[in-house]
Amino acid sequence: MPFAGPLFSSLLGVGHADDGTVLLKCHGGRSAQDITKALGLGMADLYPSKTKSRPRGKIVQTYDYLYEADKLLCQTVRFEPKDFRQRRPDGKGRWKWNLDGVRRLLYRLPNVLAAEQDDIVFAPEGEKDVDRLAGLGLIATTCPMGGGKWSKVDVSHCTADTLSSSRTMTTPVASTPEK
Repeated sequence: MPFAGPLFSSLLGVGHADDGTVLLKCHGGRSAQDITKALGLGMADLYPSKTKSRPRGKIVQTYDYLYEADKLLCQTVRFEPKDFRQRRPDGKGRWKWNLDGVRRLLYRLPNVLAAEQDDIVFAPEGEKDVDRLAGLGLIATTCPMGGGKWSKVDVSHCTADTLSSSRTMTTPVASTPEK
């Protein structure tokens, strides 16, 4: 039986879930697959896009995360109003606003790897504080997406000496109040 006419519209219930998923209910017993096919749609069309759009706001700072060979891996981007998002190069001169498949490396990794055995490596909360310490001639690092994410950082590229507790200091650095 084709899907057409008043009977079809009275038998089909359409709604949406909180996440944007389209909900279909055929009171005549047709499946969602039958309904989408009759409408010229696929099942995927019922679900919100998983691609995140570029965050809104003005970019005020970017923090580059580099591979061991100084190649750009990803960036933490700071927006105004204050917000942070991560992005990665897509290989075509554009950005993907996610870290899917990206190793989580230390911020300023090449500087950390170049540290001498008797150098102290500071580990404050965020990239802004790392840059402030680096501006003073100190070696500093942090992890992407905030201090609570250290367990997700890939430190396999570091020697045991590089991040030993006797060389690394977690450092609260007072930030200047935002204006």
